[in-house]
Amino acid sequence: MVTSDDSRSQAALESKAAGILGTVTDDRKTAREIFGDRAEWEMVLGPYRFLLLPFNGEWWFWDGVHNDWKYTGYHAGEVIFTVNGPDVEFRQPGTGTDQTRPAVPQKKFCHECGAPLGMTAKFCNNCGTMIK
Repeated sequence: MVTSDDSRSQAALESKAAGILGTVTDDRKTAREIFGDRAEWEMVLGPYRFLLLPFNGEWWFWDGVHNDWKYTGYHAGEVIFTVNGPDVEFRQPGTGTDQTRPAVPQKKFCHECGAPLGMTAKFCNNCGTMIK
């Protein structure tokens, strides 16, 4: 599992997945044999847990209220996950000098249950938590 303090990063996980996919030649191997354990593809940012599905590049988040993984709607390379206070934000990756400037937040999640929120949400539609 990758944590925010870990030397491995979101970019490292995405690169690792792309590298493995580019070398798979034996279609008789199981996903576990090719990619390893699921925990190797988890990333923790503050109170949030994300999971990269290495075989298709989808990012998922842990919904603690429903005790289930939910699809973020994003694939590897489409967003950069950042934590801003109690909220998680998805930022568009920049190019060239734009990488050093923060992008406009594209999506945020409830800090209590992890459900997706509208940018102007005052309450979570999923669990009712007041959004600060």
